[in-house]
Amino acid sequence: MTAIIDNKPQSTKPRSHHIASIASVLLLILLIVNAFVTLAHSSKSKVAHAASASSFSFTYTGDYDQTAQTTANLQYIAQQYTAGNINFNLGLGDFSYASKVTKQVATQWITYAKSNLPANFPFEIVDGRHDSSQIKTYEAGLPDQLGGITGTYGEEYYFDYPAGTPLARIIMISPNQTLYNPVTKKYYSYNYNQGGTDYTWVKSAIDAAHAANIPWVIVGMHEYCFVIGTAKCLNQDLLDLLLNEHVDVILQAQKHNYQASKQLALNPTTCATLNTTSYNASCVVNSTGTMIQGLGSVIVLTGTGGASQLAINSNDPKFNYFRASMPTNNVTWGVSQFTITATTLTEQFVDVSGGTLGGNFTDGFTITR
Repeated sequence: MTAIIDNKPQSTKPRSHHIASIASVLLLILLIVNAFVTLAHSSKSKVAHAASASSFSFTYTGDYDQTAQTTANLQYIAQQYTAGNINFNLGLGDFSYASKVTKQVATQWITYAKSNLPANFPFEIVDGRHDSSQIKTYEAGLPDQLGGITGTYGEEYYFDYPAGTPLARIIMISPNQTLYNPVTKKYYSYNYNQGGTDYTWVKSAIDAAHAANIPWVIVGMHEYCFVIGTAKCLNQDLLDLLLNEHVDVILQAQKHNYQASKQLALNPTTCATLNTTSYNASCVVNSTGTMIQGLGSVIVLTGTGGASQLAINSNDPKFNYFRASMPTNNVTWGVSQFTITATTLTEQFVDVSGGTLGGNFTDGFTITR
């Protein structure tokens, strides 16, 4: 038998080709490992984001002016935001206290405020009495930075926060304000009397939040309705609505001091309305700083943005409806800082500056679901 000899030449591929092949395999392995690491990091980031969405914080005050105390407050807000301690600030009106607030004056105050705040900081506003003639200037200069609002920003609107899975609905309204529209050159106002368009709008916004099981409902406005030191409530229908709807917290300003009410609630037999001329203990459901949600509402007035302050009138019959108020001998400028989770709402008045009197007033309360 003749032997068959394979004369097929042996591979003569260069060694460098083998090295390149090995490098390609190693590169593929590195890409696969990197993909797993990236996936793991992405998952971790999503978990962290979800955890951060389980709570949020914000500051609020009204009655700013342009004083050393105003600057201190704005810088405190900026520091808290930069440190990740708050998500936004609610500015409840009366920004400039010039004798006549023109467009130039409003623009100057906006520039001043922004110079003390981070770029694009969410300084969400609602108008006050001093702002009404230039509310459109303020709306343009301090625009909404959160997004997702319903209504007219700066005047009557609400937003849910966080947007995806909201923990709170914040409703901002403008009772007792006469605003000016420079386009139509006409004045206009909102109607919060029972049956009025805006009364119905507020009620619908609250009812929808409750129907959606949003844990907390907060209503903010500049001009007070029921506070120490004012003779009457110009918006009794609105106040009764908010109390009957068991809004958790009612935020107000205009009065230049700090006041926090007891937990208040109406009932048809012993407290049909809050009386401004006498104290009715039946309207109080909790007088401590530790409260349960659903039993009533808390009125907070923080008018300590920087403007000169007013003394608390302890002889006012409404004084007994309030759990805390800033004493005349402890004048302090600062902000109310809220932290909200699905189960707790906590407020803390933060002493930012004491001014010439060196005040160091603080206060706080917690509502638990």
